[in-house]
Amino acid sequence: MRFSHAIMPIAWLPWSLSYELSGIGQPKMESPCVKICIYEPDRGLCSGCGRTLDEIARWTQMSEEERRRIMAELPARLAQRARQ
Repeated sequence: MRFSHAIMPIAWLPWSLSYELSGIGQPKMESPCVKICIYEPDRGLCSGCGRTLDEIARWTQMSEEERRRIMAELPARLAQRARQ
């Protein structure tokens, strides 16, 4: 695959998938993934959800509190992107 240096799809990476717990008695894990996985190296963020690669990779290992804190920051990150 060949990608532009400005953007790089990250959907093909296994840890970029939206992980959800599903099973009897287990709630689904909330995720900001919108299935538009394009990494912008100059900003260090996914243009779909606004997370960093590290946040995407560690999402399922994070505490609920840490995930919620990051999710609260995402609208501002995406709004800043829209202004640029």
